[in-house]
Amino acid sequence: MSDKAENRSIATVAVERTFFNLDSDYDYAVPPALADRVRPGVAVEVPFGSGNRLRRGIVLQVFVGINPALKDIARVCDYGTVLDESQIRLARWMKNRYFCATYECLLQMLPRGFGKIGVAGVRMAELTVSRGEELPRLTPKQQSVADLLLDIGSATVEEIKTLCGVGDGVLKNMEKCGVLRFFKKEKYRNPYADLPAAPKATEIKLSAEQTKAYHTLSAMLDGDGGSALLYGVTGSGKTAVLVERIVSLVREGASMNRMLIVTFTKAAAAEMRQRLAKRISREAISRDPAMVKALDELETTQISTIHAFCQRVIRSHFEQVGVDPLVRVCDEQQQKLLFEAAFTTAMDELLDERTDENFLLLADAWKQDKLLALTARLYDFLMALPKPFAWLDEHVDQLSQPLMQQPWVETLENAAKLQVGAMDDALIAIRSLFDLPNAVMDRMEALNADAQLISALQGLEGEALRTAVANFSLPRLSPKRGLSAEEKEWGKRFSDGRTAIKKRAERANELLNPDFAQLERELPAIQAQLRGLAALVKRTHQHFREEKNARNCMDFGDMEQYTLDILEQQEVRAQMQGEFDHIFVDECQDVSQIQDAILQAIHGEQNCLFMVGDVKQSIYRFRKADPTLFLGRMQTFSEDEGARERKIVLQQNFRSSFPVLDATNRVFRQTMRPAVTELTYAPEDELICGLGAREDDPPVMVHLLRGPDIRDALEGSASEAAGHEEVLQTETRVVARRIKELLGTTMPDGKTISYRDMVILLAQTTNLAQTVVDALTEEGIPTFYDGAESYFNLPEIMDMKALLSLLDNAQQDFPLLTVLKMVPFSLTDEELAQIRLMQTGQNVPFYQAFAKACGGEDEFAQKCRKISEKLETWRFQAEVMRLSDFIWHLMTDSGYYAAVGALPKGEVRQGNLRMLYERAQAFEAEGGVTLAAFITRMDEQERGGDSISAKMLTENEDLVRVMTMHKSKGLEFPVVFLMNMERRLLLMQTSELMLHPKLGVAMPYINRKLNICRRTLMQEAFDEQRRLDELAERARLLYVAMTRAKLHLELVATVAGLERTKWELALPPSDSRVREAGSMITWVMQAISTDAHTKSTNYPQASTPWDCRDWDELPQKTVDKVGETEADASKVLSLLQTAPPEGVFPEKTVQTDILPLKTSVSALVKKQADALPLSDAEEDAETKHAVDENGTPLLLSELPRRPAFMEEKRMTAAERGTLTHRALSLMPLDALRAADDIPTVIREALEAMQKRGLFTEEELHIISVGAISGYFTSKIGRRMLQSGNVRREWAFNLRLTGQQALLLQGVIDCAFEENGAWVLVDYKTDRVDDEQTLVNRYAEQLAWYARALTEITGKPVKERYLYALRVGKAIAVPEIDAK
Repeated sequence: MSDKAENRSIATVAVERTFFNLDSDYDYAVPPALADRVRPGVAVEVPFGSGNRLRRGIVLQVFVGINPALKDIARVCDYGTVLDESQIRLARWMKNRYFCATYECLLQMLPRGFGKIGVAGVRMAELTVSRGEELPRLTPKQQSVADLLLDIGSATVEEIKTLCGVGDGVLKNMEKCGVLRFFKKEKYRNPYADLPAAPKATEIKLSAEQTKAYHTLSAMLDGDGGSALLYGVTGSGKTAVLVERIVSLVREGASMNRMLIVTFTKAAAAEMRQRLAKRISREAISRDPAMVKALDELETTQISTIHAFCQRVIRSHFEQVGVDPLVRVCDEQQQKLLFEAAFTTAMDELLDERTDENFLLLADAWKQDKLLALTARLYDFLMALPKPFAWLDEHVDQLSQPLMQQPWVETLENAAKLQVGAMDDALIAIRSLFDLPNAVMDRMEALNADAQLISALQGLEGEALRTAVANFSLPRLSPKRGLSAEEKEWGKRFSDGRTAIKKRAERANELLNPDFAQLERELPAIQAQLRGLAALVKRTHQHFREEKNARNCMDFGDMEQYTLDILEQQEVRAQMQGEFDHIFVDECQDVSQIQDAILQAIHGEQNCLFMVGDVKQSIYRFRKADPTLFLGRMQTFSEDEGARERKIVLQQNFRSSFPVLDATNRVFRQTMRPAVTELTYAPEDELICGLGAREDDPPVMVHLLRGPDIRDALEGSASEAAGHEEVLQTETRVVARRIKELLGTTMPDGKTISYRDMVILLAQTTNLAQTVVDALTEEGIPTFYDGAESYFNLPEIMDMKALLSLLDNAQQDFPLLTVLKMVPFSLTDEELAQIRLMQTGQNVPFYQAFAKACGGEDEFAQKCRKISEKLETWRFQAEVMRLSDFIWHLMTDSGYYAAVGALPKGEVRQGNLRMLYERAQAFEAEGGVTLAAFITRMDEQERGGDSISAKMLTENEDLVRVMTMHKSKGLEFPVVFLMNMERRLLLMQTSELMLHPKLGVAMPYINRKLNICRRTLMQEAFDEQRRLDELAERARLLYVAMTRAKLHLELVATVAGLERTKWELALPPSDSRVREAGSMITWVMQAISTDAHTKSTNYPQASTPWDCRDWDELPQKTVDKVGETEADASKVLSLLQTAPPEGVFPEKTVQTDILPLKTSVSALVKKQADALPLSDAEEDAETKHAVDENGTPLLLSELPRRPAFMEEKRMTAAERGTLTHRALSLMPLDALRAADDIPTVIREALEAMQKRGLFTEEELHIISVGAISGYFTSKIGRRMLQSGNVRREWAFNLRLTGQQALLLQGVIDCAFEENGAWVLVDYKTDRVDDEQTLVNRYAEQLAWYARALTEITGKPVKERYLYALRVGKAIAVPEIDAK
């Protein structure tokens, strides 16, 4: 204890285990030795009470003063600073508000079990005097202890006893004399101490691209206030780079407690914490002190959603915004009810005041229910903006500016430019008519003149464009005489095409040259009503806040607005910026404007901001996410070294196969266009396959079903709903077939595909997903759908609600009937009928009959009395027990909770019951007490459509998932089906109030005196912008959905003939095509049709990853052969050229003597050889390799020795040939190139293929290793192995020009490049008697292959060979032209 009356440091300490009437602020002197360690928030030990026993405490404040009577702080605990000043302020407020000890309030903010580690401490001793001070007279043993402690300062009791040879009595006597004092020192257990010496933690391997990004971040983010934007495509390992950066900072000495890590969802925050724990634990094994410390700090590191961060800020600075620090978040239903009450109050006040003329105009023009909807819509929009009401005033005032200065005028001009661009597309379509028979070539001159007029419009801006569009006119066509009927029909099609151009020009003129004078007359009236609406929403906001404060609750919008208000205060902002050295934001493309403002506010000159995201995955605009914020940073941030705002790009995708990524790139190169879908699919946006292309990667499959065009039906109508259900059932049958085909197949990692590896994604699941689930269940496929079924329509909740209603009011028939059927009563239908017969009559309620049944003397009456007595017991308990406790007691005492747990999906059902208990707790927290009031609340929530229910699904459950595309974000599956892709892209606008962050606010012109309500040009502009925003959102949603697939991606759509005609092959990609696409499948097919229009081949050997199937007839459940109902989509795309819309183009009579629009090389050669009708069958590996039926006679040994029904099934020659060809195409070329023993390599490869399921054991015995080995050891085989560019099983589509639109298909067995030219090899398993006969038979086929190869690749074919596998010889084929 200090006796000196001089200034010294004094600490106010909150001490543990103090009574409230004694609990004041305890002051202690700070010893000079501890002066640099004692500060607010530090845990200490202090002598307390007359016995001076040590107790824990937390320093509240430190100041300089004079008080010689103070005791000294004994020691500072090793925890360091455990609380900050804001938490101390909150604890003091809690103490006064809730009448409790300060230390107990502080303890609520500390981790559970704080300080308990120190219980297992070591008892220490030290002298109370310093060296040089005089000691009292001591015994020899006491002197030996004093000498030891003077030398070493302090020691454990056991050490002193051992070294000095003394017992406990000597030490206790020294303590009584005041020479010695005891204290306890915490002994921390190192969890790694008992492990054997560990090597350095395994190095985490990043890709070269990730490593470059990591080093770039390390170089720039070094506490200098810089910002970095890591733009990584899906599956590129963005989060891995973020985690590695955090670990490297810890390694360099950074504290986890000085980092803020913000994620978009709670699940993402939990996953981030788990990933960091796993990563840091690996480093901590090597006993790195920094990592061990980081692992301890990880529990308290701020890893959370933006809303959780906002809650912490509000609780730390609650007094600045005037809310309770323990304020809770209200649910949506309560929020809705409170808003309606606030709106009603605001309306009444403004109507009573009658001082705001603008509001009175508004109230006169709109009904109150409509005004409520408008106010709610505007308020919801404003709360996502920083300074919401300033924004509103600014944009309402902006309507006073000249018309041409309004921001939405530019939107109209851009829309007109899209119409002008669409005129070019129409021109191309007209030009293609001249390739048809019966074209009137004299019209080419008129077409060229039209083209010049349209070309003159391109590139014009502003007034020049307005003038040109206003004066645009196509010249009239001069009449043509003497035309045939076919030529007249062609002329009608030509005229219809020009009419389409004229309509485009008229629409552009409407947008650019409207009646501006009328709009200028209308704008003042619109502005007046908007001012009235602004007054109403401001007054509603005021009362809404009051209603929520009265109930001690707030919504998420309040959280963000309060937080930004707090951070706008300079001192608080500086304090918050000083709390964090590093700020990490994951998925930053999903933040709203106000969330971004909050994050930027805590980013200062002394900390670093690291943002991670991919704007192509921004799919939450409906939640007020603003992707333009990310786009703006992409444009302003630099890739230059040393830039303060740095952009880093990751392009390699390590999730998906090459065909999935290739298909995605193809679709979005065309679909993502800045004028239409907001984004540019630039080179840095391309997905690069980090896994590399694998030869056996499956293509992306597109299943097209024929059906009615239900998209044009009235949205939401019964007929449309029925149409969607029928279409979905049909699509699901196709998906079910594919699921069964894929089930059990082998993936590249050697695992087999199970149900849990598959997911079905829908753009929207409302009223649709259950149809899919039911259809799959009928097919025997287990399915899980985490749907939005109404919580109160769940059977277990309906039962419990009936029981609660009956206990509240016994005179109700329906609840009584439900309860009697429930556990624990479980009456049968016969017993219920028996009760009903107790008292009959038209108006006699059932509860009276039940009361009479209880009055009898038989066994059944006794059973009824027991039920009645049990109900009365529960009714009494409901009156005396707390509501939530009673509900839990009711569920357990009745046995109902246990009973539903035994039903299918019992865990989910029990979870729903637990949610009912939690709802009761929440109701109590709001001040609710009675059972009747709780039932009323349940009724309100049910009317509001509450759909939150418990859904439990573990990863080990083998079920096919059905979910929305939105919910799939962040997930990945080996097999992904995208269904219902024909669904309408754009949703219909239903609100008269139109809002946009940049354009402002718009509403219709209303004149009550003239009884006019008119849509304005301003609304047209807003509607056009809405269309573009929704198109952009849908494009990003499709991108997210397609990139969920790791291996198999399959797209399913039902499309009418009218829609198919829009996939015009000759049209190049354009803004207008993307804008006018009606569905996601149209976007996909536009990309496919572009591929089909050019020469292309099928993946893996060439440039297109598609495998399209057109289901002409819908498959029945009993059909197993896919080939009977499928055809290549190339057939569909070709048919589109001659399948015009009804009433626009004439119908054609099908002729049987012409070539079909699609054929195979084999069929074409066969027709030329045999003069037979040409087949439109596809050429695939099986049909190509079949032995010519007419080409080779059967040998006697190949004839069956017994009748067919007695003969065991034998493999045909064609089947043996197909097996050999497949084996040749799958042989590992790299292993063969390096092999000394080729036959051994071939045998090992075949065995590996058999294990992977590519061949059965029986098939493996049939494949000739000798024949395959002979090929690879032959001269031609060795030349092939030496080539660096080898293509095998190369499927191609070649469009032939001429009078007939013919799409030629084929499969090239092998082609390899040598000195810039191709060598073509075709394998044959035919029996060879005469080489020339074989050459004659196949020379034409190889000529077509050579022509396709040359036209597709642009490289010549220098040599052609047939390799006869039976004789092991390569036979040269002379060069002839394909005819």
